[in-house]
Amino acid sequence: MATTTIYSKLLLTLTLWVAFTAIRNNLVSGSCARRSGCEQICVDVNITSGEYSCQCRRGYKLHTDNETCVVSPVPKPFLTANNSYVELPSLSDLVPIQTIIELTMKPTSLDGTILFTGYSVLSQTADFILLTLEGGHVVFRYDLGSGPAEIRSLQSIENNTWISIKASRWGRVGVLRVNGDTGVVGLSLGTASRLNLKGYLYLGRHPSPCLMPQFASSSISVTGCVEKVVINYQTLDLNGPQVKNFIVDNCSPCSNGGPCQNGGICKDSTLGNYMCLCPCGFNNTNCETAQDRIPRIAKFTGDGYLMYTDDSITRCVQGARTSFLLTIKPLSTSGLIFWSGQSTFPSVSGHGKQFIALNLCDGMLQLRFNLGTGDALVNVSHPTLFDGNYHTIRVQRTGNRASLSVGRSGGMAISPGSGYYLRTNRKVYLGAVPDMWEVTEGRYSTSFEGCLRTWIFEQCGPVVMLTRDFYVAANIENCLFG
Repeated sequence: MATTTIYSKLLLTLTLWVAFTAIRNNLVSGSCARRSGCEQICVDVNITSGEYSCQCRRGYKLHTDNETCVVSPVPKPFLTANNSYVELPSLSDLVPIQTIIELTMKPTSLDGTILFTGYSVLSQTADFILLTLEGGHVVFRYDLGSGPAEIRSLQSIENNTWISIKASRWGRVGVLRVNGDTGVVGLSLGTASRLNLKGYLYLGRHPSPCLMPQFASSSISVTGCVEKVVINYQTLDLNGPQVKNFIVDNCSPCSNGGPCQNGGICKDSTLGNYMCLCPCGFNNTNCETAQDRIPRIAKFTGDGYLMYTDDSITRCVQGARTSFLLTIKPLSTSGLIFWSGQSTFPSVSGHGKQFIALNLCDGMLQLRFNLGTGDALVNVSHPTLFDGNYHTIRVQRTGNRASLSVGRSGGMAISPGSGYYLRTNRKVYLGAVPDMWEVTEGRYSTSFEGCLRTWIFEQCGPVVMLTRDFYVAANIENCLFG
């Protein structure tokens, strides 16, 4: 009887342990961590059934495969008339004690309201924040309920020129900086030190100018292109579902098809600039120049990349083993050569995003990988790596052990924890990865410059035809004298 009882308890304990382990694994990793093919963001929809959905970051949209993200230009509001405005949600929970407003725009007029938000659209005496242009001078006004502060920039701005405005306050004290100058300081009246804002935030004029504070000197909107607005270090979405526009155009250089030719993809840059991601066979600023031939040896010039999604390639990177040879001729001492990792997804504390990466850092060749329990790093220095010749790099990983070698130089590392298998989103990048700083969580920021001649997997898969087997190619040239 006692033996049966002990056996029953052991069986129950084992059953509970197996069930707990299964639940824990699902909660820790979920469908996104285990098998997601999402390029950017993965969201677990139903952990039990394994259902997940892919999403893209701002500036991208889902491709027809529902996994890959393609560039989608973000509209930038252009206030075209004196009665234009953009209505944004209230800042009520964001700015009571401290307010930091950072705004970048290119005005096409020297007078008008830039930004306004207040306590209520029905009161002229309540709290508010107001930015205006008056005769080319930026003016920052705010009232905490006991009397306004008025801070005016010392220098006037030029019309049709990009400007940056930083208006901040801590309690009653305010500071206005324009184009990074030393700033002008002001102080609001009375003793109140907190802002109470319930109304909408407006770029341009208020839709009912008669409800603006009595201290507002302008009832018209400034005109011009607004690139971004940041409040207390949070970038506002100027195109979200809660945003309303009135007489507002789009000043993105990539709007209406953009300037890129021959199938090039237009990507917004800062201050009204743009970059064309050119397909293989075309180059130059707008992809307007046809190359003499399709590149045979891929040349990376610091703004391009190759992405591969074919299963014959991606399965050789993930799992228990990774082993390949890359033959490169680097032309700069820093840059990301190879990247494959997981999508961004809500992770459980203590479990990092898995990836494997090869890069150059100030002349040092580095292999870094993470199996979910922390980074491992191999550093290798090779005396002739930058002699203008091709060098073959070998990357080998079995479980949590990995080695890196070039010529007679080499090193190895063991990743922390018990991780053994590498899980990725089944995407492999050479030369760079879009939105590198965000995707790599701040590990890398520089693209590879140089030539890549061959890529061979050992004991797995085919010899990769670099300029034929790709899924996406952007700004890849032919390496002459390769």
